[in-house]
Amino acid sequence: MRRTAALLSALLSLAAAAPATAADAADEVRLELRASRSFSVPAEGAVEAPDFGGFEMYLVGTTGETRFGTAENVSVVFDASSLKGKVTLSQLAYRCTRQDYVVTCPADSVTGREPMHPFRMTSVKGVPVGAAGTIEMKATSTNTAPATGSTKVFIGKAEMLLRAHEPYTVPESERGSAPPLVPAFGNKGPLTLEGGTLLHVSVSGAALDGVRHSNCYYSSTGAEAYCEFPGDVKPGQAYETDEPFTASMAGAPEGSGSYRYRVGALGGVHVDSSDYWRDSSFTKGGERPLGLKPVALSSLAADRGGSFSFGLARTGPDLAAEGFTIRGEIGRTVDIGIPGVVKVKLELPEGVSFVEAEPGSFASEGSPCGHWGTGDEIICQGTSWTFLRARIDRKVEGAEGTVTTVPGTGETDPNPANDTAPIKVEVTGDASTSSSGTSGTSGTSGTSGTSGSAGGSDGDGLAATGATGIAVIGGGAALALVAGALLLIRRRRSA
Repeated sequence: MRRTAALLSALLSLAAAAPATAADAADEVRLELRASRSFSVPAEGAVEAPDFGGFEMYLVGTTGETRFGTAENVSVVFDASSLKGKVTLSQLAYRCTRQDYVVTCPADSVTGREPMHPFRMTSVKGVPVGAAGTIEMKATSTNTAPATGSTKVFIGKAEMLLRAHEPYTVPESERGSAPPLVPAFGNKGPLTLEGGTLLHVSVSGAALDGVRHSNCYYSSTGAEAYCEFPGDVKPGQAYETDEPFTASMAGAPEGSGSYRYRVGALGGVHVDSSDYWRDSSFTKGGERPLGLKPVALSSLAADRGGSFSFGLARTGPDLAAEGFTIRGEIGRTVDIGIPGVVKVKLELPEGVSFVEAEPGSFASEGSPCGHWGTGDEIICQGTSWTFLRARIDRKVEGAEGTVTTVPGTGETDPNPANDTAPIKVEVTGDASTSSSGTSGTSGTSGTSGTSGSAGGSDGDGLAATGATGIAVIGGGAALALVAGALLLIRRRRSA
């Protein structure tokens, strides 16, 4: 009996101790080290953002998926020995020490997620673009197991282009729904984007709805989604999603909003810094995966891509375009002033080509017309001194172009019949003696017939009538602008 009682007592003691052991395991503090799978250092001569080249990683003290814990007496060793002779290390963080290409940084206690920027890397002169080596990392703590990680370092980077989306006016028949978004991205080079692509889509003024793809994570608010696409993206390759993102504007009284998206390497701390895969506010989709299909890289934009604004139609001011004439000798480049800050798009006559105004080639107060997005349209919008720079290549009898007003985002013109006017060409001088060159700035179109010997306008231009729904110039203000422009021209010619 005594032996049986002792055995029973021992079993009861073990049973009582088991739950405590499980609880202790659940509360065990862990130290995690999170860093990008790859990192790019600017190539020699590259112009990058000021912080580009600053290495970044994160330390995380945790006791579970969403619980914070404290890792004590933390120290991190960064071994960049494989980069010796290819990059230089500088700007070490406070209290970090260096022995050759091994950097040690104390972090004391770490609770939750804490960033660390241990040093900055600069490429050595003459090192070619491409893979340079790997940074091996090890974090230790007095109350946790060690954590390790590695980051592959490249000289140069894959320059990713995004699609440019024109603003969309939501018609009354589509009230309550945002337009569909089809993101597109491509690699301009010179390096391959390795290890997969992460697409981050966000929306304001609406909430994402529709299919919940199995390779995407969606926020509970409907404001964000992260989608993972495996595989490398090589230079020259470009893709768009094979299905659009859709969103509901229900409950958005302002009736306007925008999508924004960006892409980065899968596993990069800059793009996926929200830890979407472990954040309880994000839910992984369970329906068919979102795919990609090829598109032409030339259809994407070097800048201004990745943004798509939308809004319900509003009646704006009555914008009226007035034609003008481009005057000059064959082979000459002329500047034609476009008054006001109303946005217009131009289609030049046959025989006339658009010339991009390089920075420093015009007065600081000037704002040149230019290409926006990925199309061939020439857009003029800027200050009170916006100008078109064009070259008269040859004489084409009867050739005409057009100038067309562009309403503000979400606005409609109450009188579209006067939104377009002709652009004419008048070749002056003897074509056989014409020479190349750039004339002085000509008279402002729509205001004066005064022009330089090589170019000008004929006194037609752009007018705005009606309510001031957008910035327009009228009456005395226009006359003051003209007077100032002509005075500026005279001062330049007499200088």
